[in-house]
Amino acid sequence: MNNLDIKREIYKRSYALINSMRHEIGKDFQSTSAGVFVGHYGYPNVNAGVLSSVEKPGQFYDVMSALMERAKIINSKKKANVKRPPDFRELALSERPVDVEIFLRSSPKFHLNLSKFTRPIIVSADMERFKVVENPRIRRSVEKIVDDDLNAHDAVIELAKRTDVEKISEILSAGLLGEKKKIVPTRWSITATDDIVSKRNIETIKDFPELNDFRVFHGTFFENEFVVILYPHHWSFEMIESWGAEPSVDYELYHGRKDYAHQIEGAYYAARLAVTEYLRRIKKQAACSVLRLVHKGYFAPLGVWVIRDGVRASLAQYAKFSSLSEAMKFVRENYGFRGFFEKSHIIPELRQKKLSFFI
Repeated sequence: MNNLDIKREIYKRSYALINSMRHEIGKDFQSTSAGVFVGHYGYPNVNAGVLSSVEKPGQFYDVMSALMERAKIINSKKKANVKRPPDFRELALSERPVDVEIFLRSSPKFHLNLSKFTRPIIVSADMERFKVVENPRIRRSVEKIVDDDLNAHDAVIELAKRTDVEKISEILSAGLLGEKKKIVPTRWSITATDDIVSKRNIETIKDFPELNDFRVFHGTFFENEFVVILYPHHWSFEMIESWGAEPSVDYELYHGRKDYAHQIEGAYYAARLAVTEYLRRIKKQAACSVLRLVHKGYFAPLGVWVIRDGVRASLAQYAKFSSLSEAMKFVRENYGFRGFFEKSHIIPELRQKKLSFFI
C-alpha cells in the first residue's frame, strides 16, 4: 500500500465511528483521558492536546486492528507556546486514566497522523479548554521528583526507578520536568527518555563481567521481525534494519556516540533500551547487534513502542553458540536477513579482537 491507499482504507474502516462522534459529541463532552500529546510542527508554537477515548478500549492483534483502536481516541488540541502550555499536570502524573470534560471549538474530524515515533493520531478536534473532573491517583514518590529542583536529565533517571519509560516520556512531554519547564513534543520526549535511561543502564553494564557465549534471539511483533545477537565482548551496540530495501545501520562502540542516530532514528534508542534492560537484569556486559526486518504487513507505522516491546519480547529465549561463525551461520540458515552482516560495524571489531589474541 502507498500512503494514499493507507489513508483511504483507514478512513473507510473508521468512517462509521467518526460519523457517530460528529452526531453524538457536542461542543463539550466528558470522556476518559488516554494521555497528553504534543506536536512538533511550528515549534515553539505547537499543537498541545488531550487524548480521550470515546469507547472502552479493546484488544488489538494486528496493524489494522491497532489503527481502529486508535480511531476511538480523539486528540483535542489547541495552539500553545511551549513556555506557556495548558496545565497537563494531573493528566500526566495520574497512574490511571482520569475522567475529563472537554470543551471544543469544532466537531471531531478524520485527520490522519502516522509517525515512526508516536502512536497514530486518526481523529482530531480543536479544543477551547479541558477540566479534570475526578481526583487523579498520583504516586507520591513520583510527584516529589517532579516538584524537586532537578534538571530534566536527573529527573528522568530518578523517575526510571519508580515508573516505566512511557509514563516518564509523558511527564516530560507535559512540561513538568527541568529547571525551566516547558512542554516537549511527544516524539522528542519518547526518544529522549529512551536515550537517557539506556545510557544510565550502560554505565551500570560496563561494571559487569563479559558474557561467555554467543546468544541469538528471535521474535516477530506486529509484522516486525527481530534477531538480537549478543557477543562475548565489551559493550557496543548496533542496529541494522530494512524496510524491504538496502539495510540501514547506526552503531556505537564502547565510548558511545556523540550524534543522533540519523539512519534508524527513534527505533535505535528504543531497541538499545530493551537490550540494556536485559543485560542489566542478567548482570552481564556484551556487544549487541539488533537486526530488524519490516515485513509488508506493517503497512502503517505504529510508533517506536513496537520496536521497544518487540525487542523485549524477542529476548525471552535464545540459542547459544561457542563461536561467531556458528552464530552467524544459524542466523543465515534460519532467518531471512540477507545482506545484514555485511553492514555490521561490530563483527569486524570481534574479528580484530580474535586476530590480536594470536599476535
